[in-house]
Amino acid sequence: MKKEKGSMLIIALITILILSFIVASAIRTTTDELYTTYNFHLHKISYYNAVAGVEDAATQIRNSNDPGSLTIDQTTIGSDGTTRRYYSGYLTDNPGTVKNITLFQGFPPPPMPGVSLGTSTGITPLVWSVNIVSELTIHKRKAYSEISTGIYSIMVGY
Repeated sequence: MKKEKGSMLIIALITILILSFIVASAIRTTTDELYTTYNFHLHKISYYNAVAGVEDAATQIRNSNDPGSLTIDQTTIGSDGTTRRYYSGYLTDNPGTVKNITLFQGFPPPPMPGVSLGTSTGITPLVWSVNIVSELTIHKRKAYSEISTGIYSIMVGY
C-alpha cells in the first residue's frame, strides 16, 4: 500500500492535463466561430450597402438626361465610426477609383416587361451597365462587395 500513495496525485494531474487540452480546444473553436460569424455579418452589411448603391444608381439614371456621364460615389460615417461607401467602378481596377456608368454593349436587350413602344414613337429603351463596389470599415476591419447589373431606362431620341 505504501507504493500506491502518490498514484492518485499522478492520475489527478493527468486528468487535469487532458481537461485543459479539451477546454483550450473548445475556446479555440469558439473563437474561430465568432470570427467567422463576424466576417459573415460584415459581408452582409457590405452587400446590402452595394444594393443601396444600385438603387441610388437606378434613381439617378431615371432622372438624368445623360446617364453616361453619371458616377456614383456615396460615403456615410456612422456615429460609432463605421464607414460605408459605395461607388461605380470595379474592385479589379485601382480600388476606390470611381468610373462612369456605361451603356450596355453586350447582346440586344430583351424588351421591357409590359411596354410596347413600337418603332414610330422615337422612344428607345436602353440598358445601362452598372457596377457598384461597396466598402465597409468597422473597427479597422474591412469588407467588400461588388454587384454588376443592368438598369433599364427609356430615353427620347438617344
